[in-house]
Amino acid sequence: MKIRLKQQTSGLIREVKIGFSWTSLFFGFFVPLFRGDFLWFCLCIILNLIGVGIFWFVFPFIYNRIYIKKLMEKGYAPADEFSSSILLQKGWIAKSANFTENRPKSPSYQNAQQIASQPEHTKSYSGQPAQQETGSINDIIQNVLKRHSGSKKAFTADTLPNKSIGLISKGFQPINPSREVILFAGLYTSLFLMKPLGVVITESSLYYRLSSGFMSGSKSGHIALHDINSIKAEHTNSHACYGGGNPGLEITINGKNCGWIQLLFVMSEEDENLLIDLITEINNSGVLLSLRP
Repeated sequence: MKIRLKQQTSGLIREVKIGFSWTSLFFGFFVPLFRGDFLWFCLCIILNLIGVGIFWFVFPFIYNRIYIKKLMEKGYAPADEFSSSILLQKGWIAKSANFTENRPKSPSYQNAQQIASQPEHTKSYSGQPAQQETGSINDIIQNVLKRHSGSKKAFTADTLPNKSIGLISKGFQPINPSREVILFAGLYTSLFLMKPLGVVITESSLYYRLSSGFMSGSKSGHIALHDINSIKAEHTNSHACYGGGNPGLEITINGKNCGWIQLLFVMSEEDENLLIDLITEINNSGVLLSLRP
């Protein structure tokens, strides 16, 4: 049985299994590893060593519940009535934590809902009448960074380390940091990556370097901000470039899938939520429309 949980800040929805975990029975501590749950990955190894493997057979009975509770501690709540009723029956939530349609939404999520409900010819991507404009991209970046202060891999021109400037020059060509003002840099690295994956936004352009497949590695590209009609970042539990498996963040620009950043070893869930929130707000704010010549 699966339930749906929604993150209250970003609107991100996850489908999670409830009850006995067959994947944990067959794959053991690799399950929390692939879900980005490094605490329980380490605990499983330690407890299996202490218990001479007995914990391997206990773990499938408890891990789905542990994982759901960890998600709820990070701001997730039931996304529909079915999920809410299941969690209420099991006593994992109180009645006051009922499903998310009755809970306050983030400003960016409310904007998206308002836009979707408007007739096509009256839509304004700021959530306001079409003649009004929102703040600049830099204002949006600063606001999102304040909401996600726990992220360690998101930078502005003021916080960008000197060593990262060289990484940006090599990994996000043809960017020239000496000539372009960097408004935002989300740089995600691991021991397995020669160059960082991520997104860099300057005053005039958006640059990206994303995974495109296990064998083909990564691909990079750039686009002028005024040429962006739509941009979307969303969580996906599997990606076509790997044929499934590792969950992560997928980015689409003007309807084209640009690539993907996996959670495992590369970016944290907080980093993913920040990037989803930032790209959603930029897309919904109307600021890209104001940049067109």
